[in-house]
Amino acid sequence: MVAPLVGGTPMLVSAPCAPAVAVMSAFALQAMTRYANDPARVLILMTLVGLVAAAIQLALGIVRAGTIIK
Repeated sequence: MVAPLVGGTPMLVSAPCAPAVAVMSAFALQAMTRYANDPARVLILMTLVGLVAAAIQLALGIVRAGTIIK
């Protein structure tokens, strides 16, 4: 949501990733079966998963792990 507002760069990825959506969907289904009576807990868990994934991605960017792929 931020990328279109600040403008694009050749290295900026702003599109959703299909494998990430599949993993998050599987996590949501599993969490809903486990915590069926507490949808707020599922929402919090999904938010935490997204934040942890973002933190990992930022950490990999800070240590310039993308240069390994090039």
